[in-house]
Amino acid sequence: MSTTPAAILDVALQKAEASIVQPIVTNPSIAEKIDYVSRYVGNRAVVRLLLACSLAAIHRGNVDIRKPYTEIGTPDAYSGRYYDESYITAFINKHELPCNPTTAFLMPCETVTSP
Repeated sequence: MSTTPAAILDVALQKAEASIVQPIVTNPSIAEKIDYVSRYVGNRAVVRLLLACSLAAIHRGNVDIRKPYTEIGTPDAYSGRYYDESYITAFINKHELPCNPTTAFLMPCETVTSP
């Protein structure tokens, strides 16, 4: 039985809330990069992009998170915009998350350098 993207987001939120004191990501380097991107106020679209790509990778294990455009034409490509508009928008609005109100896949990406 397949889990829906909305259910995946709900479980992820529950796990995040339950581990607010004890981080889920234990690798300090990765945790630092996640923290940097999630708190970077210069471009909030990056958070939406990561949420949509991560959701697609969890929902469909065969996708390559680096290929969020069906125009790429490979079996492991997917529509990041679909995941963003179909699931991330509702999730962001429901939980009042500080993200862009529109899809990340319409905005030009700004290069975000890690600390």
